[in-house]
Amino acid sequence: MVVENFKNRDPAPVYRRFRDRERLAPAGLSYVSSRVNDTLDRYYQLIEAFWTFENRADVGILAAGCSRAITTQRGLNEGLREVNPIMRPFVTRGAPGEAFGSSLGFGAGVGAVYLFHRSRHYKMERMAMRMMVGVEGGFVVNNIVAIR
Repeated sequence: MVVENFKNRDPAPVYRRFRDRERLAPAGLSYVSSRVNDTLDRYYQLIEAFWTFENRADVGILAAGCSRAITTQRGLNEGLREVNPIMRPFVTRGAPGEAFGSSLGFGAGVGAVYLFHRSRHYKMERMAMRMMVGVEGGFVVNNIVAIR
């Protein structure tokens, strides 16, 4: 939450600045709502950040899912087959194809979560990120079990 006190109880300069330069929020913050108190001397603005500690941790875990790429390539070298039809064209081209396909999937996943955030579907944002982390973990476990 941002709290701004109006100098001399005069909100006009703040609204003039808003009209001239729009919101001056730092990058990565999304406007949610605002209000002025009854005495017109204080302005409250509720904002939401996408790169919270929770999201950074989840993205870090998702990025660490490169272990899936390693176990997938190892399984392919041992004669196993990629079961994901979307990733199959990438992983059959070796490590560079796997890296390209994984980065596309990672970007699409984080992009989808960010769209949920921008549209203020915060619960869906958290659920989608947790689901992606869980699915990636499931793929790694599946690959390890298949290789052994």
